[in-house]
Amino acid sequence: MSFWVLVAVAAMIPLIVVGVLRTPRSPGRVSLIIAVLCGLWWTCCVIARNGSDDVEFNNFMVKLAWFGIVGVPLFWSLSFVTYARGEDCEKNWQIGALLAFTSAVGLAALTNDWHHGVYAPAYDLASGRNAHGLIYDLAMYIAYATMGAAFIYGLVRLRTAQGIHRWQLVALLMGALLPWASNIGFNFFSFRVFNDDPTPFVFAMTGAVLLSAQYFSSLFVVPPVGRDAIFAILPNPVVIVDGEGRILEINPAGAALPGIPKAPIGAILSEPPELASLIHDVSFTDEARGEVTIAASGKTYEIGCHALSAWGRAGGRMFLMHDITERKAGEATLNTLSRDLQSQLHDNLTLQRKLKEEASRDHLTGLFNRRHAYRVLPRLLSEAGRHQTRAMVVIDIDHFKSFNDRYGHDLGDKVIKRFGQILQSDPAMRDFAFRWGGEEFLVFLPDTDRDDAMAHCAHWRRMFAESDIGTVVELPLTFSAGIRLIEAGVEATLDDAVKAADDLLYDAKRAGRDVAFISEEAAPLKHTDAA
Repeated sequence: MSFWVLVAVAAMIPLIVVGVLRTPRSPGRVSLIIAVLCGLWWTCCVIARNGSDDVEFNNFMVKLAWFGIVGVPLFWSLSFVTYARGEDCEKNWQIGALLAFTSAVGLAALTNDWHHGVYAPAYDLASGRNAHGLIYDLAMYIAYATMGAAFIYGLVRLRTAQGIHRWQLVALLMGALLPWASNIGFNFFSFRVFNDDPTPFVFAMTGAVLLSAQYFSSLFVVPPVGRDAIFAILPNPVVIVDGEGRILEINPAGAALPGIPKAPIGAILSEPPELASLIHDVSFTDEARGEVTIAASGKTYEIGCHALSAWGRAGGRMFLMHDITERKAGEATLNTLSRDLQSQLHDNLTLQRKLKEEASRDHLTGLFNRRHAYRVLPRLLSEAGRHQTRAMVVIDIDHFKSFNDRYGHDLGDKVIKRFGQILQSDPAMRDFAFRWGGEEFLVFLPDTDRDDAMAHCAHWRRMFAESDIGTVVELPLTFSAGIRLIEAGVEATLDDAVKAADDLLYDAKRAGRDVAFISEEAAPLKHTDAA
């Protein structure tokens, strides 16, 4: 019966090895394979010993088994601790050191007859009495201490492990606890199975546990990632301080901040000053958010504060810093571009208004031009005509061709410009005076009557006659005008009003000039200063 149990164990171990080999490279993987192979070595030695009646051969198998007896607990402990930490894989020197120690103890067992460091001379292999030497005690103490330390570490890790990782650690602990407890029972309490050391037989349960963990809990497929590893690889600074501002923990990104001492743990955080002032600010409490720019590095960080009282650190706070330098630079660039675009938009709108204004103005007089008159006067005629009498005045400078012929076009331009200034000098007329073309002008008079219209013409005539154009000329500065009155409530189009006023102007010209005809008057109304 015992033979077949051991054979079953030996058959199960390769399945475990193959399962582990098929998993990705992860912490503890290599050392677990070595531990399982050491268990296979130990089990095969026991199988060989139980299958033979040769005492000499059996004694040799007992000694040969020591390579597995020492290797199993040492390599399992290394595998468990490395896997539970979830950080780096086993170092070559760690595996080499354990192999060296295991080999040394195994060779000491094989050469026991020379020094009796493993088994004392009085030790009876057949009876299995625990008379042993110094090397035996040293190997057992190291194996038990290593296993004990690994178990304690595993229990601590179980407190924070979650989900599938918790079950993985439980499986590794149970898989080692059973043979370890059996070995302790054998060495200290003479506990036996099939009149032999029960440890190799219990490997059957260990194998079942590990196979189950591989199948149901993805052992070594989904290994845990240690919080220390996560803390270390965070690209943004993390600083943990106590209530006095003393650094309790800091990740590599935080240690790289300007002014942080080379041995930061336990030091009062005083540099960089921008961060220190924020950390020592008692108002910057749990869930607070802020921004700080480190002058020494030129970097800007967004900082979040989290109280650690829930983790037994009364007064302690953790500061998470997120580098937003590039974001701030991008925002500044966008703001600059936005201001530039707004400035350009303002300039464009100003230019558009200027171009529109220029397109609506006569470049010589500054008055609105004919195009603008056709844009605004139809609406003004319609709106004003509902309740007001209005007038359309067409003005033509007398003898203008003679000014050009006798004194040149420059003087002619001065005459036209001067009359434009006269019309613009009346604030009420600025939006209703237009250069109609050549020496002709158009004026719209809202809310007016016959006398008011004639008074405007008399005023313009007097100012024009008294004008100084800088050159002595023999021709008088006069104009003729046609005024078309449009009674309130009477509709009139711009073309009709201008045509009627233009006809009156033509009559004024035929009547001798320097006169104004209004409405349908047959005789001219001569203007005087008193008019």
